[in-house]
Amino acid sequence: MSHDTIATPTVKVADHREPAFVHGAQDDIARARIEEYVARNGRRPNILVVLFDDVGWG
Repeated sequence: MSHDTIATPTVKVADHREPAFVHGAQDDIARARIEEYVARNGRRPNILVVLFDDVGWG
């Protein structure tokens, strides 16, 4: 059975922030990859996040 990330519960991460979907395993993988990048390049990467809303479903 597949896991639907849209239907998972949200977690309140701070009083001043909206609740978030938390995916611990993905966070751990991303953190490890960033640490590897820093070890190779001596600096943190530039990361751009693009968020779209109201683009439909399916």
